[in-house]
Amino acid sequence: MTETIKVCIRPHCQDNEMEKKQVRKVFENTMQNRPSLFLIVFVFLSTTFFFLQEVKGQVFDNGPSDPSLFDNVFNIPDDPNIGNNQQSAASTQINLFDGGSIGDAFDAGATDGSIEDVEVNIFGGCVGELFRVHTGNEVNILGGEIGVDSAAFNSKVNISGGEFLGEFTANGGADVNIDGGLIRRDLDIRTGSFVL
Repeated sequence: MTETIKVCIRPHCQDNEMEKKQVRKVFENTMQNRPSLFLIVFVFLSTTFFFLQEVKGQVFDNGPSDPSLFDNVFNIPDDPNIGNNQQSAASTQINLFDGGSIGDAFDAGATDGSIEDVEVNIFGGCVGELFRVHTGNEVNILGGEIGVDSAAFNSKVNISGGEFLGEFTANGGADVNIDGGLIRRDLDIRTGSFVL
């Protein structure tokens, strides 16, 4: 049952304390009879805030993102090269240029999908073998060389340049866009991946 409450405060009665107390009492009684109103308003505002929060990178869009969207940005070779058997942190952008390198067995993200919002942009330089791109992350390859046995898992890879020296595997959930570049050996497209 819906109850409509009409409250009218006339301008000439604003100083009337009795009327103010009555209005306050009607409001308090209404709130006591509707304890869920606060909850509804709270949930609405919380979800609105959640959906309006700024996203940390534009992972899953085509091309490199604005570096200001990430918590960590590495420009290699200005920043130190990345060694073998390394893994990126969440909300990280790595930009690899001529003269820079990323070692063997580098993971962009984590195998269990716990590290997301990682973007690796390869403009030049060298990436070692066993380069992996994991769930919720993106790699944009515009130049450079990528070693043998590279793979994408439930992630996005945009290839518009560069050269894969060996096999590249698009595993289930991978979204791979090829608009240039060179894959010297095999392109292995597995079930559940999308290659365009």
